[in-house]
Amino acid sequence: MKRKIGSLTGLRFVFVTLLFLHHLDMFSDLAIEGYDEIMSYFVEGSISVDFFFILSGFVVSYAYLSKMEDREISSPTFLAYRLCKLYPLYLITWIGAVLIYSGKEYLLGNLCSPQFLVGLFMLQSYVPVDGFAFWGNGAAWSVSTELFFYAAFVCLVRLSRKERTNVFLFLLGIVLLNSFVVGNETPVANWLYYIDPVFRLLDFMAGMLLYEWWAAMKLGPTNQPTNQPTNQPTNQPTNQPTN
Repeated sequence: MKRKIGSLTGLRFVFVTLLFLHHLDMFSDLAIEGYDEIMSYFVEGSISVDFFFILSGFVVSYAYLSKMEDREISSPTFLAYRLCKLYPLYLITWIGAVLIYSGKEYLLGNLCSPQFLVGLFMLQSYVPVDGFAFWGNGAAWSVSTELFFYAAFVCLVRLSRKERTNVFLFLLGIVLLNSFVVGNETPVANWLYYIDPVFRLLDFMAGMLLYEWWAAMKLGPTNQPTNQPTNQPTNQPTNQPTN
């Protein structure tokens, strides 16, 4: 079992706190005096999502990349591990959020709705239509996108490091080209840049590449001299008599 990286735990705490504070804007409707001014300091807290997607790529690579490359873990086994870890808690919190926010009647009245069904199977991130990604438990879309990352990971591990870098650069080019040519004014711009699993794969792959760089720096040979004793004879004078 690989050891935990303590510094990443500290970073998680920082970015979880920022994300939590960012989502407190839900109370803005209460019209509390001065509340909006306070929340303006946390308006960029959503950048924490980028951090966690990058961190996911790093941590998943740290735990599974070498094992999958060496065929110690198969792709179906990896996906089963991740799904078993994600889905039970996802389902409890997703349904619980609907009950808390909207009540039992709302949930029962939407059991056959498209929004409920795509959310049930963690597919809400794939629908570029308002009312899907944030239906029920709005934060759950990130888990739907994360599931796509895991499916992509089993394909990416089959590539060489150079090939993975090329895929990352190609995807980066697509995102930048779309930004300059299409722009941010299209009806699906918010979904495309913030939710779309394909565009957000860029974050996950950045984490994978950061891990490979970190592993090469940490595990590679060093150029530090070693002070090991040698067994070579020394030219010390001897007090032997001469003839």
